[in-house]
Amino acid sequence: MASDDKSKISMRKSYFRGFCSPDLANFLATDRNWNFEQKQKILELAKKIAHEDGRIKIWIQDFQFALRQLRKKGEKI
Repeated sequence: MASDDKSKISMRKSYFRGFCSPDLANFLATDRNWNFEQKQKILELAKKIAHEDGRIKIWIQDFQFALRQLRKKGEKI
């Protein structure tokens, strides 16, 4: 992996760690299944789920639940 790629991943991890658990931040920083807009859509719902459960940061379980909910609604994610 080129150092430029490592730098981009590092910046993405820093961004996601601001509001996600470390494991979720690492996953999102390296994931290539979804584009940034799709991730933001999932994270928006996951953030609401996390806040309803009394958490500030989004955990992988919140992300997974949000993804399932969006897919149930027929979203193309």
